[in-house]
Amino acid sequence: RMRKFIKNGLIYDGSGNIPFMKNIVIENDKIVAITDSTDIRADVEINAEGLVVTPGFIDIHRHCDIAALYDEDFGELELAQGLTTVMGGNCGLAPVPTVDKSRQEVYDFIEPCLGIAPPEMKMEQFSDYIMALEKTPIPIHMGSYMGTGAIKAAVKGFNKTPFIEKEMDRAQNYIVEGMLAGAFGISMGIMYQPECYSTKDEIVRMLSAATPFQRPLTCHIRGEGDNLISSVKEIIEIAKMAELQIGRAHV
Repeated sequence: RMRKFIKNGLIYDGSGNIPFMKNIVIENDKIVAITDSTDIRADVEINAEGLVVTPGFIDIHRHCDIAALYDEDFGELELAQGLTTVMGGNCGLAPVPTVDKSRQEVYDFIEPCLGIAPPEMKMEQFSDYIMALEKTPIPIHMGSYMGTGAIKAAVKGFNKTPFIEKEMDRAQNYIVEGMLAGAFGISMGIMYQPECYSTKDEIVRMLSAATPFQRPLTCHIRGEGDNLISSVKEIIEIAKMAELQIGRAHV
Protein backbone atom coordinates (compact mmCIF):
# COMPACT_ATOMS: atom_id res chain seq x y z
CA ARG A 1 0.00 0.00 0.00
CA MET A 2 1.50 3.32 -1.13
CA ARG A 3 0.94 6.24 1.25
CA LYS A 4 1.74 9.82 0.28
CA PHE A 5 1.71 12.98 2.38
CA ILE A 6 1.43 16.48 0.90
CA LYS A 7 2.05 19.15 3.51
CA ASN A 8 2.00 22.95 3.79
CA GLY A 9 0.05 23.47 0.56
CA LEU A 10 -2.61 26.09 -0.15
CA ILE A 11 -5.61 23.96 -1.11
CA TYR A 12 -8.17 25.01 -3.70
CA ASP A 13 -10.72 22.20 -3.43
CA GLY A 14 -12.77 23.06 -6.50
CA SER A 15 -15.85 24.15 -4.54
CA GLY A 16 -15.31 27.86 -5.14
CA ASN A 17 -14.74 28.44 -1.45
CA ILE A 18 -11.78 30.37 -0.02
CA PRO A 19 -8.53 28.35 -0.25
CA PHE A 20 -7.10 26.99 2.98
CA MET A 21 -3.85 25.63 4.41
CA LYS A 22 -4.07 21.90 5.17
CA ASN A 23 -2.16 18.67 4.69
CA ILE A 24 -3.32 15.80 2.49
CA VAL A 25 -2.95 12.07 3.01
CA ILE A 26 -3.22 9.85 -0.08
CA GLU A 27 -3.39 6.07 -0.09
CA ASN A 28 -3.22 4.14 -3.38
CA ASP A 29 -3.99 7.33 -5.33
CA LYS A 30 -7.08 8.19 -3.25
CA ILE A 31 -7.33 11.07 -0.79
CA VAL A 32 -8.12 9.57 2.60
CA ALA A 33 -7.60 12.63 4.84
CA ILE A 34 -7.28 16.41 4.79
CA THR A 35 -5.79 17.35 8.13
CA ASP A 36 -3.88 19.84 10.25
CA SER A 37 -1.68 17.07 11.59
CA THR A 38 1.94 16.89 10.51
CA ASP A 39 2.62 13.63 12.37
CA ILE A 40 1.86 11.40 9.40
CA ARG A 41 3.84 8.34 8.40
CA ALA A 42 4.14 8.05 4.62
CA ASP A 43 6.19 6.39 1.90
CA VAL A 44 6.43 9.68 0.02
CA GLU A 45 6.38 13.15 1.57
CA ILE A 46 5.95 16.30 -0.55
CA ASN A 47 6.51 19.76 0.88
CA ALA A 48 4.12 22.05 -1.03
CA GLU A 49 5.06 25.22 0.85
CA GLY A 50 4.48 28.23 -1.39
CA LEU A 51 2.53 26.08 -3.86
CA VAL A 52 -1.13 25.53 -4.68
CA VAL A 53 -2.72 22.08 -4.43
CA THR A 54 -5.85 21.46 -6.48
CA PRO A 55 -7.94 18.64 -7.91
CA GLY A 56 -7.00 17.67 -11.46
CA PHE A 57 -8.22 20.05 -14.14
CA ILE A 58 -10.78 19.00 -16.75
CA ASP A 59 -10.23 20.06 -20.37
CA ILE A 60 -13.61 19.79 -22.10
CA HIS A 61 -12.22 20.72 -25.54
CA ARG A 62 -9.23 18.73 -26.72
CA HIS A 63 -8.65 17.23 -30.17
CA CYS A 64 -6.93 14.10 -28.91
CA ASP A 65 -9.19 11.36 -30.25
CA ILE A 66 -6.46 9.66 -32.29
CA ALA A 67 -3.56 10.44 -29.95
CA ALA A 68 -5.33 8.76 -27.04
CA LEU A 69 -5.16 5.45 -28.87
CA TYR A 70 -1.90 5.64 -30.81
CA ASP A 71 0.48 8.09 -29.12
CA GLU A 72 2.57 6.21 -26.56
CA ASP A 73 3.28 9.46 -24.73
CA PHE A 74 -0.36 10.55 -24.56
CA GLY A 75 -1.23 11.90 -21.13
CA GLU A 76 2.25 13.08 -20.15
CA LEU A 77 1.80 16.59 -21.53
CA GLU A 78 -1.73 16.75 -20.14
CA LEU A 79 -0.58 15.77 -16.67
CA ALA A 80 2.18 18.38 -16.85
CA GLN A 81 -0.58 20.94 -17.47
CA GLY A 82 -2.51 19.74 -14.42
CA LEU A 83 -5.09 17.89 -16.52
CA THR A 84 -6.46 14.60 -15.30
CA THR A 85 -9.58 14.45 -17.49
CA VAL A 86 -10.00 15.43 -21.14
CA MET A 87 -12.88 15.36 -23.61
CA GLY A 88 -12.53 14.51 -27.29
CA GLY A 89 -14.91 14.45 -30.23
CA ASN A 90 -15.16 18.24 -30.44
CA CYS A 91 -16.31 20.53 -33.26
CA GLY A 92 -18.01 17.66 -35.08
CA LEU A 93 -14.52 16.55 -36.15
CA ALA A 94 -13.96 12.94 -35.18
CA PRO A 95 -12.45 9.75 -36.59
CA VAL A 96 -15.55 7.74 -35.72
CA PRO A 97 -17.96 6.63 -37.07
CA THR A 98 -16.44 6.01 -40.49
CA VAL A 99 -17.18 3.68 -43.40
CA ASP A 100 -14.89 2.24 -46.07
CA LYS A 101 -16.21 4.48 -48.85
CA SER A 102 -15.35 7.81 -47.19
CA ARG A 103 -12.95 6.89 -44.37
CA GLN A 104 -9.75 8.15 -45.96
CA GLU A 105 -11.43 11.37 -47.07
CA VAL A 106 -12.54 11.96 -43.49
CA TYR A 107 -9.06 11.19 -42.15
CA ASP A 108 -7.47 13.60 -44.63
CA PHE A 109 -9.94 16.32 -43.66
CA ILE A 110 -9.40 16.04 -39.90
CA GLU A 111 -5.63 15.47 -40.05
CA PRO A 112 -4.63 19.16 -39.53
CA CYS A 113 -6.62 19.17 -36.29
CA LEU A 114 -6.41 15.62 -34.95
CA GLY A 115 -3.26 14.29 -36.56
CA ILE A 116 -2.70 11.27 -38.76
CA ALA A 117 -5.09 8.34 -38.36
CA PRO A 118 -3.27 5.03 -38.91
CA PRO A 119 -4.65 2.67 -41.58
CA GLU A 120 -5.71 0.13 -38.99
CA MET A 121 -8.09 2.60 -37.35
CA LYS A 122 -11.36 1.42 -38.85
CA MET A 123 -14.21 2.14 -36.50
CA GLU A 124 -17.73 1.99 -37.88
CA GLN A 125 -19.53 2.57 -34.59
CA PHE A 126 -18.93 4.86 -31.62
CA SER A 127 -18.88 1.78 -29.39
CA ASP A 128 -15.79 0.58 -31.30
CA TYR A 129 -13.96 3.69 -30.15
CA ILE A 130 -15.09 3.36 -26.55
CA MET A 131 -13.95 -0.28 -26.44
CA ALA A 132 -10.57 0.70 -27.90
CA LEU A 133 -10.17 3.39 -25.22
CA GLU A 134 -10.98 0.90 -22.49
CA LYS A 135 -8.23 -1.41 -23.75
CA THR A 136 -5.62 1.37 -24.01
CA PRO A 137 -3.54 2.10 -20.88
CA ILE A 138 -3.56 5.90 -20.61
CA PRO A 139 -2.68 7.81 -17.42
CA ILE A 140 -5.66 10.19 -17.47
CA HIS A 141 -9.44 9.95 -17.75
CA MET A 142 -10.98 10.50 -21.17
CA GLY A 143 -14.48 10.84 -22.56
CA SER A 144 -15.83 11.84 -25.93
CA TYR A 145 -18.69 13.57 -27.67
CA MET A 146 -20.23 12.22 -30.86
CA GLY A 147 -19.19 14.40 -33.81
CA THR A 148 -22.05 15.04 -36.23
CA GLY A 149 -19.59 15.92 -38.98
CA ALA A 150 -18.26 12.37 -38.77
CA ILE A 151 -21.81 11.04 -38.73
CA LYS A 152 -22.83 12.95 -41.84
CA ALA A 153 -19.65 11.91 -43.66
CA ALA A 154 -20.28 8.28 -42.74
CA VAL A 155 -23.78 8.50 -44.18
CA LYS A 156 -23.11 10.43 -47.38
CA GLY A 157 -19.50 11.52 -47.57
CA PHE A 158 -18.93 15.20 -48.31
CA ASN A 159 -21.94 15.44 -50.60
CA LYS A 160 -23.70 18.81 -50.60
CA THR A 161 -27.22 17.43 -51.05
CA PRO A 162 -29.71 17.07 -48.16
CA PHE A 163 -30.35 13.76 -46.45
CA ILE A 164 -32.90 11.55 -48.12
CA GLU A 165 -35.17 9.63 -45.77
CA LYS A 166 -33.04 6.50 -45.43
CA GLU A 167 -29.92 8.63 -44.88
CA MET A 168 -31.63 10.53 -42.09
CA ASP A 169 -32.56 7.23 -40.48
CA ARG A 170 -28.93 6.10 -40.62
CA ALA A 171 -27.71 9.36 -39.10
CA GLN A 172 -30.19 9.09 -36.26
CA ASN A 173 -29.25 5.46 -35.68
CA TYR A 174 -25.60 6.47 -35.35
CA ILE A 175 -26.57 9.00 -32.69
CA VAL A 176 -28.64 6.51 -30.71
CA GLU A 177 -25.85 3.92 -30.88
CA GLY A 178 -23.33 6.45 -29.64
CA MET A 179 -25.51 7.65 -26.79
CA LEU A 180 -26.07 4.07 -25.65
CA ALA A 181 -22.32 3.39 -25.90
CA GLY A 182 -21.50 6.24 -23.53
CA ALA A 183 -21.03 9.44 -25.53
CA PHE A 184 -21.08 12.44 -23.19
CA GLY A 185 -23.01 14.53 -25.69
CA ILE A 186 -23.18 15.74 -29.27
CA SER A 187 -20.67 18.06 -30.93
CA MET A 188 -21.17 19.96 -34.15
CA GLY A 189 -19.01 22.04 -36.47
CA ILE A 190 -21.50 23.65 -38.81
CA MET A 191 -18.92 25.97 -40.34
CA TYR A 192 -17.03 22.90 -41.61
CA GLN A 193 -17.71 20.41 -44.36
CA PRO A 194 -19.92 18.45 -44.67
CA GLU A 195 -22.10 20.01 -41.96
CA CYS A 196 -22.03 23.47 -43.53
CA TYR A 197 -24.36 22.13 -46.23
CA SER A 198 -27.08 21.25 -43.70
CA THR A 199 -30.04 23.51 -43.06
CA LYS A 200 -31.27 24.31 -39.58
CA ASP A 201 -34.31 22.07 -40.02
CA GLU A 202 -32.20 19.13 -41.19
CA ILE A 203 -29.88 19.54 -38.20
CA VAL A 204 -32.79 19.68 -35.78
CA ARG A 205 -34.32 16.52 -37.20
CA MET A 206 -31.03 14.64 -36.93
CA LEU A 207 -30.44 15.85 -33.36
CA SER A 208 -33.93 14.79 -32.29
CA ALA A 209 -32.50 11.28 -31.94
CA ALA A 210 -30.45 12.58 -29.00
CA THR A 211 -33.34 14.35 -27.27
CA PRO A 212 -34.38 11.40 -25.05
CA PHE A 213 -30.85 11.13 -23.68
CA GLN A 214 -30.67 14.80 -22.57
CA ARG A 215 -26.93 15.22 -22.96
CA PRO A 216 -25.31 18.54 -23.87
CA LEU A 217 -24.92 19.93 -27.37
CA THR A 218 -21.66 21.72 -28.16
CA CYS A 219 -21.10 23.56 -31.40
CA HIS A 220 -18.56 25.42 -33.46
CA ILE A 221 -21.07 27.86 -34.93
CA ARG A 222 -21.60 28.59 -38.62
CA GLY A 223 -19.75 31.89 -38.83
CA GLU A 224 -17.36 34.16 -36.96
CA GLY A 225 -17.41 37.43 -38.91
CA ASP A 226 -20.34 39.51 -40.09
CA ASN A 227 -22.69 36.60 -39.46
CA LEU A 228 -21.58 36.02 -35.87
CA ILE A 229 -24.85 37.18 -34.29
CA SER A 230 -27.02 35.21 -36.71
CA SER A 231 -24.84 32.13 -36.12
CA VAL A 232 -25.30 32.38 -32.35
CA LYS A 233 -29.04 32.81 -32.81
CA GLU A 234 -29.11 29.78 -35.08
CA ILE A 235 -27.53 27.40 -32.58
CA ILE A 236 -29.78 28.69 -29.79
CA GLU A 237 -32.82 28.00 -32.01
CA ILE A 238 -31.47 24.56 -32.94
CA ALA A 239 -31.01 23.64 -29.28
CA LYS A 240 -34.51 24.83 -28.40
CA MET A 241 -36.14 23.01 -31.32
CA ALA A 242 -34.23 19.79 -30.59
CA GLU A 243 -34.89 20.20 -26.85
CA LEU A 244 -31.20 19.96 -25.96
CA GLN A 245 -29.09 22.06 -23.63
CA ILE A 246 -26.15 23.97 -25.09
CA GLY A 247 -23.06 22.81 -23.28
CA ARG A 248 -20.83 25.21 -25.19
CA ALA A 249 -20.93 27.23 -28.40
CA HIS A 250 -17.62 28.56 -29.65
CA VAL A 251 -15.87 30.25 -32.54
